[in-house]
Amino acid sequence: MPLTARLSGHGTLDATLEGLGAGTAWEAVYQVRPRPALACTDCGLPMHAKVSGSGGRFFAHNRRSTNCAAAGETEEHRSLKRALAAAARQAGHQAQLEATAVHGGWRADVLVTAPGGRRTALEAQLSSAAVDDVLARTRRYQDDYLGVVWFTHRAARWLSRSRRPPVPPRRAGRAVEPSAPAREPVQRRGLLGGLRPEPVLARPRSRRLGPRRGTGGPPVRR
Repeated sequence: MPLTARLSGHGTLDATLEGLGAGTAWEAVYQVRPRPALACTDCGLPMHAKVSGSGGRFFAHNRRSTNCAAAGETEEHRSLKRALAAAARQAGHQAQLEATAVHGGWRADVLVTAPGGRRTALEAQLSSAAVDDVLARTRRYQDDYLGVVWFTHRAARWLSRSRRPPVPPRRAGRAVEPSAPAREPVQRRGLLGGLRPEPVLARPRSRRLGPRRGTGGPPVRR
């Protein structure tokens, strides 16, 4: 389930931001009657505000949806998206959750815009994924001149079993670039703070996001 929803008259609400990014208190949309007119940013179906067992805020469809790209996300996935957005914002970037291309060709977990205008999609990929799917999704971003960084906390199958040179085998904590020839791997540690996953990064081509070397800090532009 997503972290964003549309509210009539207020635009898009972001559960990770103060005032939901629209000057609206969480209490104004959570457990109130009648329910506010929330709608999914992907499929447009009605939604309502919820809180997970661990206290994480999110939005859920009023009725189970099988045709929506935003349906079925776990709290683990949402937690990783929250951490990525928080790290980017702490580093001085803008971070938009669940951003969709105007042409509908991609939907980024977190779309980061650097002060200079460079855009990078941050993708949380905790479930299994086919190598071809990762490559295709990466290339759709690159077709729109976006960088893309993939994060996982596991030894992802799409990293270790690739039959194609563009996805060199690297263990968790190494950087790879699935859409270009392999470059020298760089260790990335401590990027997500308290979550403590070891992220696998597919690095963008230029003006890359990465932690400050030797500090374990959040991503910074360089």
